[in-house]
Amino acid sequence: MSKDTKKKAKAAVKTTKAVKKVAKKKVAPKAQVKKSAVAKKSSAKKVTVKKKVTTLKKKSLKKLAKKATKKAVKKGTVAKKSAAKVLKKVTKVALKKKPANKKSAKKVVASAIKKVA
Repeated sequence: MSKDTKKKAKAAVKTTKAVKKVAKKKVAPKAQVKKSAVAKKSSAKKVTVKKKVTTLKKKSLKKLAKKATKKAVKKGTVAKKSAAKVLKKVTKVALKKKPANKKSAKKVVASAIKKVA
């Protein structure tokens, strides 16, 4: 390995570390990477940071839907006989919408019940 390639390799390692740090902070990654002195090397430009998109799991969505349908049956907005059908439809809709957290999931489920019932 020549001196130059060694330098480049070291720089690449440094930049990936810098990018990982930025990713942890969840700041706009591009701006931060460009600022670092090492990032001017071509190796750094290839490093991209992807933000993880979280969605509620199928199990928890089903649970929420079940609770909501039970409530609706108690209230009388859904007939007891059709509760299972409603639940199935509501879970399907909720899974399609892919809500990010419980709050949005509840909203999705509630609106789905209104539509279906």
